Amino acid sequence: MTWNYRIIKHDENENVWFAVHEVFYNYDNTIMGYTQDPISIVGDDAGDCITTANMIIRDLERLPVLTESQISVIEFVDDYVDDVENMTLEELEKEFGTDE
Repeated sequence: MTWNYRIIKHDENENVWFAVHEVFYNYDNTIMGYTQDPISIVGDDAGDCITTANMIIRDLERLPVLTESQISVIEFVDDYVDDVENMTLEELEKEFGTDE
C-alpha cells in the first residue's frame, strides 16, 4: 500500500470546499481510501512541521485535485487490519497476489 497527500474537493448541499487529506492506494494504484478529516501538521519541533509541510507541498504541486463524489473507496475495517496483521506471507500472497 502507498499513500500521498492530495487536495480533495468536497461538495455537499451546494457548499464547496477544498481540504488536504492523506490518500491511500491499493497495489494497482487505485484509491483504497482517504482520511475522514483533513490533515493537520504536528511535530516534535518546528523543523518537523517544516519537513512535513514541504512533503505536502511537493505532493500537492504534482498531483491533480480529486473530487470526493468521484472517489470510490473500500471501507476500512479495523477487524480486517487485525486479520491481515496476523497472516503469513503465503496467506498474504494468496489474498493480495504478488508482483511476479
